[in-house]
Amino acid sequence: MDIELEDPAATARHITVTLSETREVLSESEDVIGRVDKIVAEIFQVLIETDGVDLQIRCRISSVLSQARKGKSRLAPKGTLSVIIYGPMDLFDAVGELFEKNGFFLQNPIGCDRIVEYRNPHRLSGDDLEPEMTRIEEPMAAVQIDCTSTPVDLLSGFETGDTLTETDDPLALRTPLCR
Repeated sequence: MDIELEDPAATARHITVTLSETREVLSESEDVIGRVDKIVAEIFQVLIETDGVDLQIRCRISSVLSQARKGKSRLAPKGTLSVIIYGPMDLFDAVGELFEKNGFFLQNPIGCDRIVEYRNPHRLSGDDLEPEMTRIEEPMAAVQIDCTSTPVDLLSGFETGDTLTETDDPLALRTPLCR
C-alpha cells in the first residue's frame, strides 16, 4: 500500500513503523514519516483492536522517476507499506473478508520476523491441513540505481530507411487488397 510521505527528502531504505490513530505512519523514534488513506487506517485500526492479532509493519522508501514541470523528470520519494498479519486461525475468514470488501488482497509475506504457519485466505492453499511455514529473511540490502538523463530508444535498431517490397495477397482472400 502506498503512503503519502511527509518528508520529500526521504532516502531509500526499509524501516519498521507503527500506525497512529490519526492515520500517521511513525518511525521507531516516533517521527511522522507519512500518512495512509482513511480506509487503510480504518482496516488496520480494526485489526489492532482485535485480540490475538499482531501486525508487523515495515515501510519501504524508494526513489521513483516522476514527471516535473516542463517535461523534465526528477527522482521523487515513494513510501510503500508492507504489513504481515499474525493471528489465530478462527479469524482466517474474517480477516480475508475485511480486506476483500475494501478492495485489497493479501499477498505472500516478505520479511517475516518469525517462523509460523503461513495461512492466506486469498490463496488457494490457505486452509491446507499441512501449511507451509514462513521463514525469517535477512534484511534486504540497499541497491544503488543510477538513472540516465537521456532516455534510450529501445526500438531505434529496428528503424531503416530502406524501402520494403510488398508481399503478395494471401491466397485465402478472394478480394484483392488495395495498394
